[in-house]
Amino acid sequence: MRAGTKGKLEQGNAAIAIAEAIQAIETLQLEMADTLEGLTFYTGQSYQLGDVRLMDLIVKTGGLETVDISELPAVAAYDISIEQKKAEIEIAKLHLVTTFSLYGSYNMYGNDRNSILDSFESLEEKNAAGIVVNELLSENPGSILYKDSFQVVVLPAN
Repeated sequence: MRAGTKGKLEQGNAAIAIAEAIQAIETLQLEMADTLEGLTFYTGQSYQLGDVRLMDLIVKTGGLETVDISELPAVAAYDISIEQKKAEIEIAKLHLVTTFSLYGSYNMYGNDRNSILDSFESLEEKNAAGIVVNELLSENPGSILYKDSFQVVVLPAN
């Protein structure tokens, strides 16, 4: 081709094509940086865009290459999620067990507003102890679990 043989319309189209190509390159670089950040997260090794060099894929002839999918980072992330959900199920099962709770308190109150020393002469004890039992009444799938709770309080005879 010789210079000056293309019109303004063709030059404008070529400029648009170049701008689109530059934008596509920038988009691919951002996607590559995002992918490297994901690899860094899952493998614990640091990957930087400037340090990565892409190579051609090596095609082996003669046989099929099998891929072990258990080594993929996405599969490892799913395995972690599954283990977390199993732990949540175990915690939820613990709420189905009947529970017994004990509590107690010991308080002493003095009642003299004029002298703190005189309040020691009018000390009054207030003690309490109790047992709380929670047991499962209903276990209907898809509904709220209803628990019955009763409490026994032991107060001293004053």
